[in-house]
Amino acid sequence: MTNLLIADADAETRLKIRNYADPREFLIDEASDGISAIKLFRRKEYDLIALDVFLPELDGLNVCRQIRKVSAVPVVFLTAKSREFDRLAGFEAGGDDYIVKPFYVSELFARIHAILNRCRGTQKRILLSVDGLSVNLNSRSVWTDDIQVFLTPKEYDLLVFLMQNPNRALSRDAILSNVWGEEFNGTDRTVDTHIRTLRDSIRPYGNHILTVWGIGYKFER
Repeated sequence: MTNLLIADADAETRLKIRNYADPREFLIDEASDGISAIKLFRRKEYDLIALDVFLPELDGLNVCRQIRKVSAVPVVFLTAKSREFDRLAGFEAGGDDYIVKPFYVSELFARIHAILNRCRGTQKRILLSVDGLSVNLNSRSVWTDDIQVFLTPKEYDLLVFLMQNPNRALSRDAILSNVWGEEFNGTDRTVDTHIRTLRDSIRPYGNHILTVWGIGYKFER
């Protein structure tokens, strides 16, 4: 399934895009302003983002610049401006393509498919997310809903290890080996202490970290 974020101030444009998309192929989230687009981007990993240049609150060019600080996700600009200067501004902000309004939705999806086919397999997964909890591996930032959470380095490494191995029962020894390293001389109770503080730090999503009695812990998606 392909995750798309459509950020456009015009509700009719968003509706046309949603109605055209094959629901068996695309899951679509919508934003009507730039701030909402950034919030959605932080919560979820997208395969492609379509951005209206003239978004309220924060315009599409600035949204793209913020995205480019942490992600190489493909961005297609949607805009009524067709001058060379405007197109260049979109590409300089980090856009991958530029389509002028009014446009045929079929053309938009042809471009989307072309970009996805070209990029497929080349993008590294840099965002781990479940519900409102997200971890950006590039910036080492953690978010619960729209609030950034500041973890200790070991809490962060522990969270990433658990989230990268979802639904797997991980022993304390395996966690120690992968998070603290083979040379660690402490006891496995170190894991218990860090799990407890980590759960508290990422509330209300700490309940995704489950205790597996007699073994260790697992992160349940």
